[in-house]
Amino acid sequence: MEISDDALKFGKMQMAAMAGTAISILVWAFFLNATGITINDLFTFQVHMLAEKVLTVSFALFLITLPLTTALTASFAKKTGKLNILLVSLIARVVGLVLAMLAFPRLQDFWIVGIFYLIALPLVVERTYVGYAEFKKWVTLRTMLASSGKAIAVLSIGLAVLSIAVILPQQEQYIGKFEDFVIDFAQGIVGGQARTSAVTNTADLLVQRDIETIESFTESPYFARLREKTDPDVIAFVAAVETVSQQVKSPEYRQQVEGQLQQAASETIREMDIMATIKKQVPFFEIMEQFLWAFHALFLAGAFSMLATFISKPMAVVYGAIAGKIISLAQWPK
Repeated sequence: MEISDDALKFGKMQMAAMAGTAISILVWAFFLNATGITINDLFTFQVHMLAEKVLTVSFALFLITLPLTTALTASFAKKTGKLNILLVSLIARVVGLVLAMLAFPRLQDFWIVGIFYLIALPLVVERTYVGYAEFKKWVTLRTMLASSGKAIAVLSIGLAVLSIAVILPQQEQYIGKFEDFVIDFAQGIVGGQARTSAVTNTADLLVQRDIETIESFTESPYFARLREKTDPDVIAFVAAVETVSQQVKSPEYRQQVEGQLQQAASETIREMDIMATIKKQVPFFEIMEQFLWAFHALFLAGAFSMLATFISKPMAVVYGAIAGKIISLAQWPK
């Protein structure tokens, strides 16, 4: 493909490219903001809270619309020179990001990722031109996949850098949060198992033992003779024993015993030095804590990369095909 570098050319096509790029950023920024995800959500280690925001329609729409900007850049690159599309797209991305952060202040905390979003632009443009020049079959499909892949990779690096920038200066504080998460998780597993298995079985055994103890006494010949006595104290004693016998056999007594066992189990779990046990049995855990900033960065970048690869990359092909068709029909001059 012939490349013409009229870098300062701003005609109708360039204005359309700038408007489309800026608007596309506002679109996916709107959906990202709608998820309610804040920078604190990424670093509190409350996985269930973050999952509630990720597993939403808004987050799915964010991933679906995210590659629209890259697809527009790659599509307009067919009609203009490399430096021109770089300059036009850079201006549009800066404007779009600034407007998005002004419209959705929550996103301002992600400014580091925004910088990497801009850094991704020359890599995307370069990969786009290489794709148009090298690919002979399925040119649009393969070019869009390659270009969006570059963007996703750089954004993943941006998230990793954000993670390091947040955690590393306050490593001890975040280690404490991480340990709290592990303890809560362990207590949930151990406590839940105790309540559903050991506590239930133990309660059954204790109640059955009490019933057998009472019945062995109330059904004995000695107690039968006591029932025949007319002494007021003996009558009161017999009545008290029979009342206890009825209470032991009642569902309420069964629930009371189980409740006491559950409380005892929970107190035992709280008194356990869970972290010392984990560190003793899993030596790698201490290494993970020492390099928590690195592990968290890898996890955050990897999770985003996986989701974006499966959802955003295929959508880039769709957007590229549609945008390419519209731009070709407009027949703008290079």
